[in-house]
Amino acid sequence: MTPVGIHVCDQSGAADVVVSLGDDATVADVFDVLGLPAQTLVDGQPIASPATTAAREVLHGGVSLGTSQPQGTPPPSVEGFVDVGVVAGLDAGASVRLGSGLFHLLPDGAGPEGSWLLQVDPRDPLFGAPRPWHEQGQHLEALERCSESVLAVSPPVDPEKALSPTIYRPPIGRGGAPVLPIEVGDVPDVVREPSPLSWATLLAPLPVALLMAFFFRPLFALFAAMGPVMALGRWWESRRRYRRAVAARARALADVRTDVRRQLGVQAEIEAQRRWLENPHIAALWQRATGQSVRLWERRPSADGFLRAVVGVGADRCPSVLAESKAADELRDLVDAPLQLRTVPHTIDLAAHAGIGICGLRRQALAVARSLVAQLATLQGPADLHLGVLCSPSAASDWDWLKWLPHLDQALVGWEARDVLDGVSQIEVGEGSDVVTRLIVVDAPQSDVARLIRAATRAGSEIRVLAVGADLTELPAVCSTTVVIHGATAAASAFASVAIAGRNDTGPSITPTGISDATAQSWARQLAGLHDPEERNARGQKSGAVSLLQLVGRTALNELGARWADRDAAKSPVVTLGVGVDGAFQLDLTSDGPHALVAGTTGSGKSELLRSLVIGLAVDCPPQQLNFVLVDFKGGG
Repeated sequence: MTPVGIHVCDQSGAADVVVSLGDDATVADVFDVLGLPAQTLVDGQPIASPATTAAREVLHGGVSLGTSQPQGTPPPSVEGFVDVGVVAGLDAGASVRLGSGLFHLLPDGAGPEGSWLLQVDPRDPLFGAPRPWHEQGQHLEALERCSESVLAVSPPVDPEKALSPTIYRPPIGRGGAPVLPIEVGDVPDVVREPSPLSWATLLAPLPVALLMAFFFRPLFALFAAMGPVMALGRWWESRRRYRRAVAARARALADVRTDVRRQLGVQAEIEAQRRWLENPHIAALWQRATGQSVRLWERRPSADGFLRAVVGVGADRCPSVLAESKAADELRDLVDAPLQLRTVPHTIDLAAHAGIGICGLRRQALAVARSLVAQLATLQGPADLHLGVLCSPSAASDWDWLKWLPHLDQALVGWEARDVLDGVSQIEVGEGSDVVTRLIVVDAPQSDVARLIRAATRAGSEIRVLAVGADLTELPAVCSTTVVIHGATAAASAFASVAIAGRNDTGPSITPTGISDATAQSWARQLAGLHDPEERNARGQKSGAVSLLQLVGRTALNELGARWADRDAAKSPVVTLGVGVDGAFQLDLTSDGPHALVAGTTGSGKSELLRSLVIGLAVDCPPQQLNFVLVDFKGGG
């Protein structure tokens, strides 16, 4: 029997169930067990012959069953010329494919007169490279409403789908070219200004001309005056050539400045494209997840960008470099100012920081935190990243979607820090490439996160924290990077600022990237049935070790009464003591009893097994059905 997690959605509501599939089970059998009609859709698609279709062929982990499309399901792929994706805003991730024509992109509640027009014409010579831009208050009417969005228009790309649920990760592609020095055209040398006119040179021949005219003939005076006239002509000609050379150099320098400005614009575009290439926007990652692309989980610990995610989109600056040139000083005013990048991704790096905190209105902070976790789970595989969550009982429903992710480590899930500490204590640390990073989502005020970090450090494990709070005072001290989301009300347009410890500035304001709970649920279910062949057995725990909470289930004390009341008194007491190759290993006190002998050498774990036996039976049976008697003696008396 193979247990499979299934999301069921019908008219009565939605529920998540686990169904054990036998080898001969059909889709119709599953429909019957769940009380669903034969016309039920599987991931939004009808099944032609449910009675003859093997359940294992179509029902994978995270599959959705219902009579309609579940909320958050991506639209079916259609023919078109452009993909328009929402890459930032609190409801980002979705994308739609458009054909040729004129489209209205409508703000919330606005009519056609307030729309932004998008002309899609494949004959346009500029039609091609991705062109992300920011439109405040704009969004696609076909997508989920959001008060502020960043839209990306790009050529349609259908991700190459993996051939099986086992994702064999290819080497990550190289990023775009970095900023190169700006080449400067030839500029004439600076022209030396001619010497000023020498009056002594002009006036010195005049006395000689007068003497020659007096003693000889007046005609000789003309020969004497030729020298000053020629000197005056040479001076005038040099001034004229100088003015022409200066004008020619000014024209050449103006052309060079124009070319430098053009190159600066090209460099800014190249740098923006490089950043988008190295940091895919969330709409592209959403397509990878829903299309189960071969590029899933492509970032490994040795790769650039490991544990890096996009937190928002906005303007940024980038230094420019000028190649050696004779006119470098005259162009310094152009290149000293950094390149202005209008709309680029802003990232946070969990590999460089032990903790990242997100604070703001709860709806906004949760949306950004969901986006970061979804990105990390799409780019990093379960072999390199394990997820845990430490949250208060009131916040548990906000993180329920994490249960679908194959990265989730149940031993790192709890309502208190000590619960997660139990899981940390069971970590078996590998060496080199076997070291697994564990990201703990903290959504519980006053959590003792420092103990988690210290315990993990002693164990040699890599622990990272992603904390959510209403303001900075609710974030753990370990959060060296903080994302503060600003907004007057829950429905207001939001912008964010990122502050990193050790820096004086908080960086530019950006449009935060967030996703809705429905999108996160659908996103996680798309990844639920996938497997990482490089993942270590037992998810990095000690060989043969399993948490007691994993065996008996996490039950609050105030919920035990209801659990006991629902138990059939005629049912035999059963306790789960471990996990074997065939699943849970259970003991039935009626069929396997009534007596049991536990034998082992000193330190082998007899006492621990007996404690697990008692706790497991106590959780399963109420005191009215089962009592314990302790008789402790030593020796052969």
